[in-house]
This record gives sequence, structure tokens and C-alpha cells, in this order.
Amino acid sequence: FLTHWKEHAAVTIEPLLCCYRVGRESGDNEYAMYSAMNYCIHSFLCGRKLSKVEKDMDVFGQQMKECGQEGTLYFHQPFHQAVLNLIGRSEGLDPLVLKGEVMDQDKLLQAAIETNNHICSSNIYFLRLMLAYLFGDYELGKEMIERSSHFSEYMTSMIHVTTYTLYKGLMAFALAQKTQEKKWEKHGQRALQNMKKWAKHAPSNYLHKAMLLEAEHAAIQGKVSKTIKLYDIAISHAKQHGYIQEEALAYERAA
Repeated sequence: FLTHWKEHAAVTIEPLLCCYRVGRESGDNEYAMYSAMNYCIHSFLCGRKLSKVEKDMDVFGQQMKECGQEGTLYFHQPFHQAVLNLIGRSEGLDPLVLKGEVMDQDKLLQAAIETNNHICSSNIYFLRLMLAYLFGDYELGKEMIERSSHFSEYMTSMIHVTTYTLYKGLMAFALAQKTQEKKWEKHGQRALQNMKKWAKHAPSNYLHKAMLLEAEHAAIQGKVSKTIKLYDIAISHAKQHGYIQEEALAYERAA
């Protein structure tokens, strides 16, 4: 779970699957299902094909139910539903709402709040922030940034915190441009500073993210030539390291 701070996050995927198999073979279903959940999340965040990720999530989600691993299932379901939303399988065709085949965000969030399950609620806020940015709903993005203010405290070492920081920064810069409020630019700058720090230790995971954030910052400052150059760097590094979702995002922002 700490490897991504030093090496390409994709190198964690097969070992997590191996841990799942060892857990199943030894009868340790708790360990197996926790490993399976993280295998799915890492596959998603590393840019593996969504159709394959969704199939894995479905299989392992069913196994979590069969093994009685409800705690792990609650962490797994928001990511599974987010993937379903991204491939057009959200209830009522609203990709911003985590409600559909595997979960109802209102019910799961209520349960998480009642049991002080901060990780579960934080994951819901993070994923809705990501969806809000991807689908251009700035009001929802603003709300999710405010609700997820303690996300990093609950997910300190996990790969989730870095993707959350990316989308928080992107949304903050978008809000800064839209509202002209300096507080959003400051939010974006803090995200950029963190990403640059992480990129020094694991450039294969975080340099393209840092360049994408820096391009957005340059854009709101009106630095056109710098913005274009930074988008090009972000695209190149994302492509080189297999982050196809963030390569596509950088292309879209550069257009």
C-alpha cells in the first residue's frame, strides 16, 4: 500500500491479486477480500480498461457478500458504482449520483455517518468530486470539496489521497476561473504543491498530474504559451506511464 510513493502504482496490482489468492487458499477471507478490494481500486486508478475493472469489481463484490465481509464491501461499492457510472450504467442515467446496480449513495452515506465510518463517507465524497469535475458540475464539485475537507486525514498513505488531490486541485482551479474567488486558487495551489512533492519521489505516478495542475494554474493566470507547454508535458508523461484516463483528460483540457 506504500509502494506507489516510490514506484509505479501498477506494480502493486498483481501482488494484491496474489494476496487475494493466498487468503482464499488459507481460509482467511477477511485478508482475501481486503486485498481484492484494493486490487480493484488500484486497477481503476492506474487506468486499466474500465470494462475489465468493472467485471473484476462485480466478481469480487459478490464474493464479499458470500463471505460476509460487509465492512470491505462498503468500501468497495462506491468505487464499483463510480465505474458503472463512467461506462453509462448509472440509475436514471445521472452519472453524478452513486446510485444504481450495486449501491444507493444516500443509504450508504447515512449508514456511514451513523457509525462514524469516515473512510466510507470520504470515499463517496471523493468519487462524487471526481465525477463532478469530469462532467462539469461545479456546484457539486464545490460541495464535495467542502464535505471532504478531512479526506487526507483518513486516507493518509493510500493511493486514493493522490487522485483525490488531483481532482480537488482541478476543481479548485476551475472554480477560481469561474468565480474569480482567490480562495479557490489557494486550494488549487496547495494541491499543486503536494503533487509536486510526490512527483519528486514517484514521477511515474505523479509528474503528469503535477504538470496538469500547473497547466490549469497557468491558464487562469493567462499564461497561454506556458499552459500549452505544460499540457504537452502532462500528455507525454501520462502516455509514457500508462495513465490513459489522465492522458485523455489532459488532451481534453488542452483542446
